[in-house]
This record gives sequence, C-alpha cells and structure tokens, in this order.
Amino acid sequence: MYRYRLQSPIQNRRQRQTFDTRWLRQWGLVLSLGCLVACGFVFVTWQHVEAMRVGYETEQLKIQIQTLDQEHRQLLLERQRQLSPNVLEARARQQGLRLPNPKQTVVIQAQ
Repeated sequence: MYRYRLQSPIQNRRQRQTFDTRWLRQWGLVLSLGCLVACGFVFVTWQHVEAMRVGYETEQLKIQIQTLDQEHRQLLLERQRQLSPNVLEARARQQGLRLPNPKQTVVIQAQ
C-alpha cells in the first residue's frame, strides 16, 4: 500500500495523570453525609427499641403492682377477720382465758 512511512521527529513522552483531589473530596463528603444519615437512623432505631423495652417493663410492673395490691387487700381483710371480737373471744377461750370478776378489776380515776 504505502511505500513510504512518515516518521514524526517529535517523540511525545507519556504524561502521568495527576490525581484529582476534587473527586476525592466529593466522594468523601458524600460518604461522610451517608455515614451521618446512617448513624441517625441507627440512633432513632435504638431509641425506638429502648422505648418498646421500657413500655414492656412498665406493663410488667403495672401487673406486679396490681398483684401486690390485691395481695395487700387480702392480707388486710385477713387481719381484720383475725382481730374481730368473735375470733378473739374464741381464741381466748381456747387458751383458758375468761372475763375478770368484778373483784379482780381495779378502777383508776384520773384527776
């Protein structure tokens, strides 16, 4: 085809490409903002989980308070029943106690 080939008298050196710091800064900014948003989501999720845990704990404590309140009422009722005059008199008779005679009583008058 061609009989002659032209040679260029100028030899170009390969030029080393410079590192573009703008690209690095832009991606660093995007990565930083992405991490910030992700941390925000993690924080909000953690807050939600903690709120749910505290809610469940509160419900359990409410149930425990209701149970203890019912037990307290039952114990008060039992104490009132045990301190009723009929029960006290029956227990005194079982132990051999009886009402004192008029001679066994002493009357003290306060002045």
